Amino acid sequence: MIKTEQLSSRTKHLKRTLTILKYENAYKALDLVIKEMCVDKGFSRHNGKHYYHHLVDVAQLLLNFGIKDEVTITAAILHDYLEDVEGATSEEISAEFGYEVTEIVKLVTKEKGVDYKTNHEAMMDYLDAIFLNPKACLVKTADRVNNFQTMRDSSINHRRKQLDNTMKYFIPFFKKCRNKYIENENFYFQAKTTIEPIAFEIGRYLEDLSKYEDKVNKQAAEISRLKTLLGENKEVIKWITWLKKVLWID
Repeated sequence: MIKTEQLSSRTKHLKRTLTILKYENAYKALDLVIKEMCVDKGFSRHNGKHYYHHLVDVAQLLLNFGIKDEVTITAAILHDYLEDVEGATSEEISAEFGYEVTEIVKLVTKEKGVDYKTNHEAMMDYLDAIFLNPKACLVKTADRVNNFQTMRDSSINHRRKQLDNTMKYFIPFFKKCRNKYIENENFYFQAKTTIEPIAFEIGRYLEDLSKYEDKVNKQAAEISRLKTLLGENKEVIKWITWLKKVLWID
């Protein structure tokens, strides 16, 4: 178990908040993910830090927006536990944290072996099921916002997939949630307005990168063409060899 003094400031802050709120289940859930979803157990984010920092940030995002329901916060802390921790079961979560928390975690857990990035029907079914549970909607929205906020250290391919997936599925999902769950409409609106400028910057970066890659590819093709041409023209090669000697070029 990681000692308290070794914890990040964000983790210590969440622990203090949960203590003040007397959220015993959420506190217990936090201790569980600190133990099981840390670097020592092979769980890390794109920046190499403990994976559980993401879980801390998702819960803190909800708390910062005034969402102070212990079931929701506990589920936010555990939202990746069932999907990512080998051997984890819904029965284990239910025994420790109760049926309602378990149902939320199960809803946001993606089925193994299904490519949600390419399987449109699977992705729609996944979000439609979450949509029926207001607390699961909050957890999934906070999860997506934090994923978007922390893509700086991720691969180009990951950013491209996240951008496409979010604009296609999650921005409309936020709108649906805002219209149905009006008690938290400001949260869903904030999620949209947080993600959109980040999406714009990522989109612009990927567009510039694509133009640069096209330019490099064209230059490589031209170099290859010239090498082929020079390789077939002995007179040109002799001239270049003479010129290099005159200019003292090795």
